[in-house]
Amino acid sequence: HHHPTLCGSTTKATMKVSITALLPVAATVAALSTSSAVDAFTTPSAISLSSSRSRSMIRSNLHMSAASDEDAAASSNKAVSSGNVAKTPVVGLPRPMEIGPQTPEEVKAKFGDRQLVVITGCSSGLGRKTAQALLATNRYHVVGAVRDIDKMDAVAEIDNWPLDRFITMHCELNSFDSVREFCERLEKWRGAKPIDRLICNAGVYQPSLPYAKWSADGHEQTMQINFLSHFLMIK
Repeated sequence: HHHPTLCGSTTKATMKVSITALLPVAATVAALSTSSAVDAFTTPSAISLSSSRSRSMIRSNLHMSAASDEDAAASSNKAVSSGNVAKTPVVGLPRPMEIGPQTPEEVKAKFGDRQLVVITGCSSGLGRKTAQALLATNRYHVVGAVRDIDKMDAVAEIDNWPLDRFITMHCELNSFDSVREFCERLEKWRGAKPIDRLICNAGVYQPSLPYAKWSADGHEQTMQINFLSHFLMIK
């Protein structure tokens, strides 16, 4: 058994062989992804509009048909040249660093008796349904770790999630630096409150791509998003 190395780049020559071997494993991740989720991870974007206008656009886009999403994803894939390294922009407005409760009394006041759950990739698909189900029990406080903050906020608004028990935090799994920043932010935000559950849900599945796409750290991005970044988060 070999442990994955989280520092250093995997060569493209090696990954060409590895990608084929990974497809049966990656197939299990397909259930955790939708065309919208794949597009969100793989299509570089930058939102320059104000937050309110951005969320209006996102809400509108969320109601588009799956066929439209697939067409957009297909067009994006054709536009990307072979061997490109994926970009990792922060989508949405960054949140200020919040310092969490430090005493048992402060923890009780902020979280009550609820457990703390962290879910990656919960703006669509199975992750979205999982977060919604957990919040509906009124027994959990949920942190949504997502790439697109504005999209997540729009989903929470559409689904009427209780915002006193749900918070959005930015985490781009295609970048180890972003994962480390998310973990640092989460640690400061939770304070003395322990994390009861970590649901590593986010994933991409791109079997139709004619070439590998690479993360900011030089890894094939399916391997980094689905596995390596989650291993780093757990560590």
